[in-house]
Amino acid sequence: MDARSPESFLDDPHWFARGFDPQSGTVGFTHASREELAGEPFLDMRWKRAGGRSGRMHLSSVVAALASKPAPRNLRFIWHTGFCCSTLLARALDMPGRNLSLCEPKLLVDVADAKRAGAFALHPDLATLPSVAFKLLSRGFGDSEAVTVKPAPAANHLLPEAAALPGARHLLLYSRCEDFVIAIARLGADGDTYTRAMVDVMRRDGIAPNWTHERTANLSPLRRAALVWHMQIAEFQKAAPSDARALDCDMLLADPAAVLGAADAFLGLGLGAGHAAQTVDGALFRRNAKKAGEAFDPGRRRSEYEEVRKRLGAELTEAVAWGYETFGIPRGTPLPGFAALIEKAES
Repeated sequence: MDARSPESFLDDPHWFARGFDPQSGTVGFTHASREELAGEPFLDMRWKRAGGRSGRMHLSSVVAALASKPAPRNLRFIWHTGFCCSTLLARALDMPGRNLSLCEPKLLVDVADAKRAGAFALHPDLATLPSVAFKLLSRGFGDSEAVTVKPAPAANHLLPEAAALPGARHLLLYSRCEDFVIAIARLGADGDTYTRAMVDVMRRDGIAPNWTHERTANLSPLRRAALVWHMQIAEFQKAAPSDARALDCDMLLADPAAVLGAADAFLGLGLGAGHAAQTVDGALFRRNAKKAGEAFDPGRRRSEYEEVRKRLGAELTEAVAWGYETFGIPRGTPLPGFAALIEKAES
């Protein structure tokens, strides 16, 4: 794949670890610029790399080359429940030389899938997969550049391994249950397909294992969406480190400058006092963070969600109430065990 030694190859952050193939036992790499990596909303199968340089390296070679490298100390994580402006937050915290934000790398989902399958117990190299993935993703473009990873929700299964990293910091971003259900409803059949898959994933993760396939198969789409939200919150409560910070995405939309400043301080990124104001006043907060060229802002998001809320009416209210009653938790702050990144202003 490259004429250089594996060590020098793996030291080059332009060679991004695209994913892990359990059939061949190889890690796939693609050559990309920093701008490409930071600008891509999904570093997974949706990332089209036709014609780009790529290659594969056997996991054993990667493990051997990385063995002498210490656990990364520059990793930050934005774990999230989905559909809660996580891409917007990650991209707003990106700054060349200070912090590289990586959104939903497929590699972490592949490693989480290997963990679900019990692969870590099959071979010593497979047991190192989380460590390998974190080391590969921590390669910033410069000695002073931190890396903030926004894993896909299906990779939240790796929270315990990430929590053990020295110096790592963790932000738990969530939406309200009602807003999550609305976001799923807006997707129609695609939304229901997503929540069916997520229920299966989290059941294998040991989150609410009493929710068998038979018990969930005939749930209404809105109830299934509420179930997924509660299961994700349960996973945070079970696996996130005690020093993580919780953030309601409504706070990001209501006062983005304050949230970005607080996130910068907590994550230790050193973006500077002017970064938040510049970012909020720039184009990022006036366009869809996931779709290039599409105008979008908090006001439009609120109006579109309100339209769906009115259309769903009592069915939405019932599904959300069912979720809280079924899981037996009070409404309000869903992660009371974690300090808030930023407190809501008193009205």
